[in-house]
Amino acid sequence: MKIAINASIVEPFLSGLGVYTVHLTRELCALHDDVVIYTAFPDICTVPPSQCRPVRWRVQPSYGSRGHLRRLSWLQTALPLRLRADKASVLLSPVPEGLFLPVVPQVIVVHDILPLYFPKEYPRQQYYFRHLVPAILKRARRIVAVSEQTRRDVSTFYGITGPKVQVVPNGYDTQRYRPGIASQGVKDKYGLQRYVLFVGNLLPHKNLCTLLQAFAHIVGHLGHQLVIAGKKDPRYYPALEAQAKALGLQERVLFLDYVPGEELPALYAGADACVLPSLYEGFGLPVLEAMACGTPVIASRTSAIPEVAGEAALLFDPHDVRDMAQAIAAVLGDPDRQETMRRRGLVHVTQFSWQQTAMAIFGMLKEALTR
Repeated sequence: MKIAINASIVEPFLSGLGVYTVHLTRELCALHDDVVIYTAFPDICTVPPSQCRPVRWRVQPSYGSRGHLRRLSWLQTALPLRLRADKASVLLSPVPEGLFLPVVPQVIVVHDILPLYFPKEYPRQQYYFRHLVPAILKRARRIVAVSEQTRRDVSTFYGITGPKVQVVPNGYDTQRYRPGIASQGVKDKYGLQRYVLFVGNLLPHKNLCTLLQAFAHIVGHLGHQLVIAGKKDPRYYPALEAQAKALGLQERVLFLDYVPGEELPALYAGADACVLPSLYEGFGLPVLEAMACGTPVIASRTSAIPEVAGEAALLFDPHDVRDMAQAIAAVLGDPDRQETMRRRGLVHVTQFSWQQTAMAIFGMLKEALTR
């Protein structure tokens, strides 16, 4: 079996999908020696150069809508020819992309369907998810859903059910995210003392407006900062900054912008808690990353978050400002509770790893060939 992996979205500044693609690619190469990877950045994938095939169409997400259009064109024209030339047996797409006219069986990963839940946030992608994704999924031999929530969404929105769709949870980087990481250097760099941390983008479904309101309710009783680690998207950052000032939080809320990957573990480790107030997550990787660093997690009781967090996190209603505020205060104000949550989190994350994810998907690739 020769596995071909579409890693065309990989680029130097990795998104969540890029992180997933890189780790899955590495683990599959460790499991199987006959793999070919299509990517413009083989050094980021850190796999043997002999297994990589260059993609020179400037198809990465950083090129914006042009990059997406070029990638869509490359997928339907150049990739089939290269699959034949490489004598690939099966194609894995770690993101919801694929061939409309498959030349080999394909397995496609679906992480979420955010553009259908929040079309105003994704004015262009909603059409891709509404019209092209279902056509691609119907032509897949197997579909990987990263959570039970995503499996239900694939069934509800696309009508695809049965053994064709299987849940395979994400992993996390066990070498990078672990207990005992020194955090003082990062805290000194950003001027941090005691803080609660949010990691993610600033899109409205991340629910940061409600988080700011909740923090304003409790800030007078706690000595913590609220640290928001996410790219200062010009579409949303100015409004969030203005809201923080209007709530009198300008001295207690710190927007860090994009944080380099090598600093993120220390940022988690230095926090008294990590909060994820999202209205929807297809998985919620920051939950695992924070727990693996020994940081208590406070998160929404919605979408895939409860199934990822298990019993190790304190959950709240993301629509209820008071409930969110009470949950944050209950953790930040109780060191004993923090220690209990820390221990539970460290045990809970042992259920997840990229190796387990890759082994499950490797089995699905074999199923796709023998169906």
